Formats: sequence, C-alpha cells, structure tokens
Amino acid sequence: MDLEIHQMDVVTAFLANKLGEEIYVEQPEGFVFGDDMVCKLEKSIYGLKQSPRLRNKRLDEHLRKLGFDQTESDHYV
Repeated sequence: MDLEIHQMDVVTAFLANKLGEEIYVEQPEGFVFGDDMVCKLEKSIYGLKQSPRLRNKRLDEHLRKLGFDQTESDHYV
C-alpha cells in the first residue's frame, strides 16, 4: 500500500503540563532546605500518576485544533 509512518520521541513530554490540583512531594534526596519541608509542584513530573493523562490531554487538544480525529480502536492514536 506504500504507506509512510513518522515517529518521534519527546524526552520532556511529561515535564511541561500544568497540574489541575495542588500536589506536594517530599524533598529530593540530596536537597535539604530545612527540616520536614515539602515541595509544591507547579507542573507535572515523571513518576507522577497524573503525568501520562495530562500529556495525552494536552496533545489531544493540540491535534484536534489541527483537524485530526481520534481512532475508535485505540484512543491513544
């Protein structure tokens, strides 16, 4: 059928999405700024349960603006 496919990998895909709720995490190892302090996340990070969903939502919104539609068989495509 002479079809072409293009693929890419975005290394920072999970790091650019705004969070919809307040999320606090413990300080990373090696970073100490006072006792018992936590960090408030402003954007998503790797390892956060919400990160894949936020990335997919942002990508979906952008692709729909360009006129693309989601497939019925695989909603991630």
